[in-house]
Amino acid sequence: MPNSLYYEILFLFLFFAAGSGLAYFWFRRQITLRERRRQQFLSGYLREQERLNKAARELLDLLVDIVNAAAISGDSEYLLAKRLHLILRSKRGEGKSLREVFVRLADFCCSGFITTLVRQYPELTGHERSICAMLVIGMDPGTICKVCGFEHEQTFYNKRKEIRRKLGLEHNTPLEGYLKDWVTRLNRERTFLIGSLKL
Repeated sequence: MPNSLYYEILFLFLFFAAGSGLAYFWFRRQITLRERRRQQFLSGYLREQERLNKAARELLDLLVDIVNAAAISGDSEYLLAKRLHLILRSKRGEGKSLREVFVRLADFCCSGFITTLVRQYPELTGHERSICAMLVIGMDPGTICKVCGFEHEQTFYNKRKEIRRKLGLEHNTPLEGYLKDWVTRLNRERTFLIGSLKL
């Protein structure tokens, strides 16, 4: 009798142990499948983001070429600004600043460069942030003057000098190179992050 009780207890123990083991492996499998689906979704999302970034960069390059060409065509600043305003005007008649468009495009195409710039240097004015955005995407000083509505190109150089001072750059450090190096670092960090998230 004691032997049969012993075997019954042993059987129950093995039964519960086997059941617990099966439940554990089932839950582990469900977690693994859920994690795999999450990674697949995330990878698809990141691929789509990369595609959108490439398309936006191509559109931005085209827009910069168009504006650069228009700026050197001989039109007055007033006519250029008027043309661009008509192009960007919404159906409801709400005007949108051209420099604001470039700032948003630069932020999108350059891994959040403007957002990072504003966070680290909140003392920069709106015009100064716009100049940084347009420099980093390759616009000419003359074009920047027309987009910002500066009457004289010297205004651009004065503002660039003020930007250098606020960023704490040495006299021999070119502003354009510094900003583009910053974007390169942001792109590298973003690429590393994407790489760490992929399967």
